[in-house]
Amino acid sequence: MDTFKEKYSPEELKDISDWFSVRMDRLPSELVINESTKTDDLKKTVIRLLALARRPKLDVCFSGYIAHLFLIRRRLQEMGIE
Repeated sequence: MDTFKEKYSPEELKDISDWFSVRMDRLPSELVINESTKTDDLKKTVIRLLALARRPKLDVCFSGYIAHLFLIRRRLQEMGIE
């Protein structure tokens, strides 16, 4: 997953949060995120991942979850959701 980083900046976290907040009502109900990950309730998945992204102190333990938000955004953009 090329979106993984050990640490995300506050600006990156705000960017991803803002991106999803204006598109939440347009998310498909389900999404194949990659060849090994699928969600049957994309909105719920995004809400939960964003809750992690908004934690006051993030460490590397949460970076994989945050990377999934960026991966989901990329998949949605590939589907034409801008």
